[in-house]
Amino acid sequence: MDLTQIILIIAAIIISFMVIKLVTKTLFKLIIILLVIGVGWIGYLEFSGTSVIDTISKLYCNETSGSQIDVTREFKDPIKCKCFVLPILHDLNNRFTDSELEKIKKSALKSNTELLKSISNQEKEIETCFESNAAEGMFEEIINDIKQKGIKIFE
Repeated sequence: MDLTQIILIIAAIIISFMVIKLVTKTLFKLIIILLVIGVGWIGYLEFSGTSVIDTISKLYCNETSGSQIDVTREFKDPIKCKCFVLPILHDLNNRFTDSELEKIKKSALKSNTELLKSISNQEKEIETCFESNAAEGMFEEIINDIKQKGIKIFE
């Protein structure tokens, strides 16, 4: 081995250690920043006091609060209320007692989670209802409405 080859190998090893040290520091900082952002977002959802369940009820059914909707009332958007909100509220009422549902509504994070579960549970019923009312693209419209209202659960 030549002296220049030995010097190049030593230089490569030193540069490799420096690069590894720099990358791990940067990666560690990035992970910490992402953790702080994640904890902040979860904390905001938990303590914001907004219930997505009540929000969708207000958005389509003229409801201010509560899990029961008077089906004899006139709604802001009858198809969306009948086909989207009512099946979700029916699912939530079947899975939880009124007191459990109120606890869920107080936690935005739990509220979002349970709303997504109810949408998943009632997906076929929601789609069937929209199809029977000749409103096939309504589900995407609802998601866009919810996004525009500031509820970011679907993004």
